[in-house]
Amino acid sequence: MNRFGMTNGYFYVTDKIKETFDRDGFIVVKELFNKEEVDKLRKCIETSEDIPKHAIDLSDGKGAKSRLCIWNRAGNDVCGVASRLQKVAGTLQALLGGHELYHYHTKLMMKEVLAGSHKMGRIEHYLMGDQSGADPDRVQLAKQRYEHVYVEMEPGDALFFHSNLLHASDQNKSMLRRWVLVTSYNQKINAPEKKHHHLDYYPLEILHNQALIECTRMDSTIDKAFMDPKEDKSASSLKRKE
Repeated sequence: MNRFGMTNGYFYVTDKIKETFDRDGFIVVKELFNKEEVDKLRKCIETSEDIPKHAIDLSDGKGAKSRLCIWNRAGNDVCGVASRLQKVAGTLQALLGGHELYHYHTKLMMKEVLAGSHKMGRIEHYLMGDQSGADPDRVQLAKQRYEHVYVEMEPGDALFFHSNLLHASDQNKSMLRRWVLVTSYNQKINAPEKKHHHLDYYPLEILHNQALIECTRMDSTIDKAFMDPKEDKSASSLKRKE
């Protein structure tokens, strides 16, 4: 079972939880964010002036587009504070062994995963439409070995997963919007040596869990370094699969 719950408003990474994460590459925490926090995040996304200004449309290579907004620095608005909470950043830091984390980037965009596939290590990625995707031949082989899990969640649930875990978001063919706030972290000991389109290491101030409720900013007063698609070479530098 990969689903766990909160205890009196807190989430504790026990040995069992750590073993589950190491085995499968992911866990789901039910109601990591309560209704008040979810409502506040929704309000931020709906009323922020920065998000629509920096949103971009990318082809998924299957005839549809993904609309997303990416920022490199967490910031001090509601969305930024959410990524800095102890129950978010602190949880992942514990799951990854306790090494210091820093905020790598966040993007606003139903996840499905291949449980345990993170043990395959890093897989070659190719350009799929305007986005990067794991080598489809390797993915098909992985599906023969690893369980294909559709991660169904309710508002406020959180999915923590290893960066090498094979994952995807299928097309949303309903009439309902589907917002996912995805924050990526990197360990300080894994900071890149070469300059690239994401920021270098900088200390992440992890906040107490009440900070989200206390925050009233819908737009950050700190520069969040929103991603300019012209500067993002992560996908465009990839080869297309022959």
